[in-house]
Amino acid sequence: MTDLTVAYSKLVFDQDGVSHAPVQAGDTVGTAALLLRSIEHEVAALTGDAPAELVTVSTDITGKISSGEAVFKTRLDRKTRTLIFIGGEATQDDRSILRMTTIYRIG
Repeated sequence: MTDLTVAYSKLVFDQDGVSHAPVQAGDTVGTAALLLRSIEHEVAALTGDAPAELVTVSTDITGKISSGEAVFKTRLDRKTRTLIFIGGEATQDDRSILRMTTIYRIG
């Protein structure tokens, strides 16, 4: 049986928009979940006490995932009164492995 546990507790937030965590070779879903969690962390910082609901997410697999440390970088594309457009990228050894774009509804 495949272990579907994602180790969110191993995700370390280094600075604004940058975090890292260990990933397993070929674990696209787990790595994408860690990238999404990194994006959610930034959304929470942007909205404060206001709730934000994920409206859409798009993920592109851009490279082979190897066992080891992955770095997750988020970027705010645009924020309006009611929407946040934010994305991120997961890399290993400065090589892109995943890209994600999301839209969140505020309030």
